[in-house]
Amino acid sequence: MRTLAAGLLLLGSACAGLQSTDRASSRQPHVVDVAPTPNRLPTQVPTSSPAQPDLEPPKPTPTDLPDPARPLSDEPSWTFELAPEGVFVMNEDRSGRRLLVPYQPMIYSDQGVDYGFDPWFDFSVAPTGWTAVRVAGVRDDRADPRLFIFKLPELDPAAELPLLADELRPQRFDGYYDMAGPEMTDDVNQAIHESWLRTLVWSPQADRLAFVAATDGPSADLYLYDTAGGEVVRLTDGPNQPQLMDWSPDGKLLLHQEITNLWSGDGYSFDALALWATATDGSGSFRVLDEAASIILVEWTSASQFLAVNGGDDIRESPYGLELIDLRAGRVRSYLSGTLRDWAFDPSTQTVAFMTEAERETDTLAPGLYLLPLADPTPRRVDLVCPEDFGQLCQPYSVGWSPDQGAFRIGFYQGGGATMTAGGLLTFDDDA
Repeated sequence: MRTLAAGLLLLGSACAGLQSTDRASSRQPHVVDVAPTPNRLPTQVPTSSPAQPDLEPPKPTPTDLPDPARPLSDEPSWTFELAPEGVFVMNEDRSGRRLLVPYQPMIYSDQGVDYGFDPWFDFSVAPTGWTAVRVAGVRDDRADPRLFIFKLPELDPAAELPLLADELRPQRFDGYYDMAGPEMTDDVNQAIHESWLRTLVWSPQADRLAFVAATDGPSADLYLYDTAGGEVVRLTDGPNQPQLMDWSPDGKLLLHQEITNLWSGDGYSFDALALWATATDGSGSFRVLDEAASIILVEWTSASQFLAVNGGDDIRESPYGLELIDLRAGRVRSYLSGTLRDWAFDPSTQTVAFMTEAERETDTLAPGLYLLPLADPTPRRVDLVCPEDFGQLCQPYSVGWSPDQGAFRIGFYQGGGATMTAGGLLTFDDDA
C-alpha cells in the first residue's frame, strides 16, 4: 500500500447492501446514545383527570419534561436521532432537541415497496465536544454520503465533506440506489458506508479525526481532518480498502488493515491482506503484519505494543487467540490459542479478563470467565458464587472495563451485573 500526502477532504458511511435487520423498522427514527442511560423515556403526562387524585402520584412539573427550548448541554453526552428531515441532536433526557444536519436521508425502496429512509448513519464524539456525523444522503437524485463536523454545543458545522468522488456517486434505478455501480465496486461501497468497519476515530488528543473516504481514485483511503485549521490530508493510496483500527497512544500513527472481498448480509466478513501503520504526519506507512488474518485490537500496552485477538477468515466465527504485537517486530508473544467470546483489559494492573468457549480443537480451557495478568500469563478461572435469585443462570455473558469504577464489569444472563477486581473479587449489584 503506497502512501501520499495531499490537502483534500473526506470520510465515509451511508447505505450499503441489505442487512440482517428488518428494514421495515427503518420507518421509525433511528436513535443512538453517546452515553446510554438506564431510562431515556420522558415522564408521561396524564391525559385525563384521575378518579382519585389523592391516590395518584403527583403530576410532573414542566421541569420534569423534555423541553426543546433548553440549550444543549456543554457535556459531550448527547443523543443523536436520524429522522426524515435529517439528523437531530439532543440532551440525554431528550431536551434541547435541534436539527443538526438538515440533509435528506436516502430512501430505500425495492420493487415498488417503500421501506422508509435509510437508517445507516454514524457518528463519533470526542471528549472536547468535537463531533463527526456521517449521513447517507441524496443530492440531485444521486447518492451523496457526506461527513459533517461540529464543535458542539455550537450547531454551525465547522466542515462539510463529501465522501465519494462525483463519478462514484450512484444514481437511482427502479426505486433504489445501485451502490455497486459500474464506477464503484462493492468493496468501496462497504468500506465507506459500513459502520462495523469503524470509519470515524478521533485522536487521543481529540484534535484530529481519522476517517475513510473515496474522493481520489477508485478505492477508499485514509484521510485526516485537523480541527485547528480545517485541513484535510489524504494519507494512503492503494488498490484495496482500509479498515481503520486505532491511533497509537502518542497520536503519531494510525493502525489499519488492508482488506478486500467485503461482504455483509447474515453477518459480515472480509479478507485481510496485511496490517499497516501509517504516520499521521504524512511521511509514510510500514507493514506490521503481512498475512491473511484479521486482527482485532484489544488494548495498547505501550506506545509501540498492543494486545490483539485473531478474527479469523470469517467475522461470523468467534475470534480466537490472544497475543502481543509490536509495531516494528510483529508478533512477540502468544498468551492463548483458544476461542474467546468477550474480553477486557485493566491498564493499571495489565490484566486481561476474558471468557472462553469450546468451538475449536485448539480450545484447551474449559468454558468460563478467566483472568490473565501479563506479568504472570497463566490463565486463572474465576469461581462464581452468584446470589440465590440467580438460580441456574449464574453464567456471565459479557465482560468490560469501567474506568470510572476502576474495575471489570461482568454481565449475567440473569440480567444482573457485578464489578470484579483484577484479583477476582466480585461485588454484585444491589439489584442483581
